Amino acid sequence: MQDRNYKQSYTMFCKHQFLNYLEWQPNGNLVATVSADSDRGNVLILLDTDTGAIKEIEVPIKRKELFINSLRWSPDGKWIALF
Repeated sequence: MQDRNYKQSYTMFCKHQFLNYLEWQPNGNLVATVSADSDRGNVLILLDTDTGAIKEIEVPIKRKELFINSLRWSPDGKWIALF
């Protein structure tokens, strides 16, 4: 993946089989993606492009067969909507 200005490339290494969607934080340094993991269910993954740190957040959905397919950052970059 490349940053918005195509100045730097990043490679994400994670244990998830499928990454459904990637979106840059508006005016920020985070990239968000969601993964459908058969054991853990839905996982939100945040990549800090400055440090390379990856944070995984399990998304509690009562029915594991329902998977998140997309996400959107709020305009201020403080919130993420998952759908």
